[in-house]
Amino acid sequence: MLEIRSGRVGERNRRPRLDSDLGSARHTAQGKSVTTYSQASCNQLYDLCFAVGVGESAREYLKVQSFLMDPWCEREVPPLAPYPSRIGDDHSPYEYSVQFARNSVELRLLLEAQAAAPSLQANQIAALGLNRKLAQRYGIDLSRFERIQDLFCPEDPQAPFSIWHAACFDRAGRPDFKVYLNPRVHCGASGEQLITEAATRSGLSPTARSVIRRVVDSGGDPSYFSLDLAKRLGSRVKLYFSHQDAKLEGLEQIFSLAPSYRTGDVSRFCDALLGEGVELNRKPVCYCFSFVSGEDAPIALTFHLPVAHYLASDAQIMSRVSAFMASERLPVNEYRRSVMALARRDLQTSVGLQSYFSFRREASGLKATVYLSPELFAAPHAQFSCVAEPVSSTSRR
Repeated sequence: MLEIRSGRVGERNRRPRLDSDLGSARHTAQGKSVTTYSQASCNQLYDLCFAVGVGESAREYLKVQSFLMDPWCEREVPPLAPYPSRIGDDHSPYEYSVQFARNSVELRLLLEAQAAAPSLQANQIAALGLNRKLAQRYGIDLSRFERIQDLFCPEDPQAPFSIWHAACFDRAGRPDFKVYLNPRVHCGASGEQLITEAATRSGLSPTARSVIRRVVDSGGDPSYFSLDLAKRLGSRVKLYFSHQDAKLEGLEQIFSLAPSYRTGDVSRFCDALLGEGVELNRKPVCYCFSFVSGEDAPIALTFHLPVAHYLASDAQIMSRVSAFMASERLPVNEYRRSVMALARRDLQTSVGLQSYFSFRREASGLKATVYLSPELFAAPHAQFSCVAEPVSSTSRR
């Protein structure tokens, strides 16, 4: 059964306790302890809020999370995943991430809406229902999504998913929302054609279509199409690509398509985290171009490295990420606290808590993000091998 505890017991004892109805396990008539998705996620998000310095707004964060997970959050977390969500390597249907800049930290939540009997089609229907709830409660803008809905929401969606939702929080817990859509959702259809048509309908410049063509020709495979759902100028369209057996020199050429690129960015990042000469032949790396309507060039380009598939333990990941962040003058202590907030085991013994680590360069400087699994299900160390054959799996945001 799932055990929820923080990796920083001293800090946890000094801060306000989470309401017992949110954070405590329930018991069956036979006295068996039962943990629901709500209780697991509330404990985890509460700990994360205090870890990154937004504890005073923790309950606002929890309200948004509970809204997004309603009603399936009240189900018991079983020993094995009831549905193979691709959000997590262990099939957890939600995931946290924390973005670090030199003077700020941003907490995020990604989830897949779960139907009463989860399946690709049923979860798609649940996700569309969540769209309507978000429009009613938070006034999100669905106009851009509705222009491309027919492209990404067929009656018979194909794996690995149909629609995911994400929330990004400011310090007060006010959320912005976005959706992730699957370019592989049509059986036999070209992901390149799908995202090219979606980019056109979304009002992106011809440059975006040229980028898609060049990246695909270089070995990139369209993996996600993402939309900000905010009613404001500058709402982004994000194009994600996975890249199996990528070479650093090829990645540098792809990243040169972004105005913010600096020569050697990707190579330095990979060398710092993996060591020099490591081949990217396990789980595919991923990169994301961010566009806004009215701008020709991408405003940012993010590189996502699936560190859980390349390093031996979460402790090793933490050591290397800490050194990289220190070299970039990013907030190392906040990063380490965020990892320990979700730790339920010795980080020296296995890997899986930190699934990805990413960076992107903007005009304001470098930003880095750690992706944190709730590790709800099977032992994470059983999912990975740093000496095994290449891993074939869905890539990441």
